Amino acid sequence: MIIKEINNKEAWENFLLQCTEKTFLQSWNWGDFNEVMGEKIWRLGA
Repeated sequence: MIIKEINNKEAWENFLLQCTEKTFLQSWNWGDFNEVMGEKIWRLGA
């Protein structure tokens, strides 16, 4: 298995569109919000 960081917002959001079960907590913008609040975030794909 290969795990890598995802740095492309469009690729991230397009992947989520294909998922039947998802929440706003998985969105790119939620990650951006958490970064502004001082949290470290990781966007990883496997």
